[in-house]
Amino acid sequence: MAFDPGVSAQDPASASLRGLFARAVAYAAPRQPRSVAPGTVQPLAVSLHNPASTGQEVEVTLTFPFGVTLASADDNPLSQDPPTWRVTVAAGATKLLRFQVVAPDAVGTFVIASAVKVNGV
Repeated sequence: MAFDPGVSAQDPASASLRGLFARAVAYAAPRQPRSVAPGTVQPLAVSLHNPASTGQEVEVTLTFPFGVTLASADDNPLSQDPPTWRVTVAAGATKLLRFQVVAPDAVGTFVIASAVKVNGV
């Protein structure tokens, strides 16, 4: 893959174009999953974005696959088992719900499921 934008290195736009090209290549490059050693604590987060013009009350409940256990949950969950949060996400805002899990002993792909209710629905 090659890029030839026809812009000299002295052009003020050159640095921005180099950054754009680097991000494009990183996006197109195949991603390799990273290995996680069994028993290590991995920080994760659920990202909630509210595109509405008013704040929204959101409830999130996580379900872990067999072998994955919760190490801790941040951001004041209502419950740790299962981890459940009820938060208000301001209009146009994004909120992170952070938690940590202990990696399982088994090798494989593990999916953490989430159930999300907005304004009780």
